[in-house]
Amino acid sequence: MRQAPLDWVTNPAQPKASHDRAGHQSLVAAGAPPYLGTGFGDAQAKMSNTCMFGLRAQLPAAITLGEVATKMQALAQLIRKLAAVEPLQQAS
Repeated sequence: MRQAPLDWVTNPAQPKASHDRAGHQSLVAAGAPPYLGTGFGDAQAKMSNTCMFGLRAQLPAAITLGEVATKMQALAQLIRKLAAVEPLQQAS
């Protein structure tokens, strides 16, 4: 993600539910940035009654639509790379 050409929100995630905290800690221990998962967890799922996954990226106020398109194309490439990674197996 460091190589992706976007300004990522870098506030560390602070999951409230113990299982979300444990999951987040295992992601960070495996090398994920601590801000991965900010705003998505048990509390958000209970409010909307849905399971969410997402990201936030900050774009400059003066960005052109062409620049947005270029950044979104780069983001799509990053998403394809992330989707190709095998998920971690949960301990039973």
